[in-house]
Amino acid sequence: MKVERYQSFTVAHKGLRNALSQILFLAGNTDYSNTQEVEKLYQLGKKVFALMEGHAEDENNIILAELEVRMPNASHHDKHDHEQIEEKQKELENLLTAMYDETQSGLAVNTTGHEFFTKFSTFFGEYMLHMVHEETVTQQQLWDNFTDAELLVLTQRIVSKISLDKTLVWYSFMFPAMNSTERLMLYRGVKGAMPVEVFEVVDEAIKQFLPHDAYQQLNVATATM
Repeated sequence: MKVERYQSFTVAHKGLRNALSQILFLAGNTDYSNTQEVEKLYQLGKKVFALMEGHAEDENNIILAELEVRMPNASHHDKHDHEQIEEKQKELENLLTAMYDETQSGLAVNTTGHEFFTKFSTFFGEYMLHMVHEETVTQQQLWDNFTDAELLVLTQRIVSKISLDKTLVWYSFMFPAMNSTERLMLYRGVKGAMPVEVFEVVDEAIKQFLPHDAYQQLNVATATM
């Protein structure tokens, strides 16, 4: 029987897959002559790109840094990927900002919009492959060099440094993307770790992120906590 090990990347990556899929859909769906539609894409992109930047920094500075101590040169591939991703992400951010600024001045940006959609589609595919590499190759390296308890501590170090506002942005993408078991585990962990007054704010946000039935399952399962 295969032993279940702690997954370092799965939950965050499910959130990122959800977020990036939303951008991809909206980039294809947007009328680039419509100011309001371009602004909607701009606001979503700005939010998601900020999450991605922080995510790469946390992986570099915590997970990959600790892996490097125990397995020299193991972090090279992922850090190199992060550098390339950052460069392409900045190009997309600049395109998105340019489109937003131009539409605010009353200009249609159909040509630039098509360019953004095409470049983001390529970026989307490359980023999916990057995450799969981390979830397979890098994850195995982590399992070979750390206990599950140690890996959980690394995750907790990342979580503890993220502000409440940014945590809620993460949850808006993560909670809908998880399966029911993962969702319940995270919800229990959040409820058990936070002061009551803080959890009430977080809980109200989670309620908005999920269909009514999915939220009720969490509420019922943790009612006695």
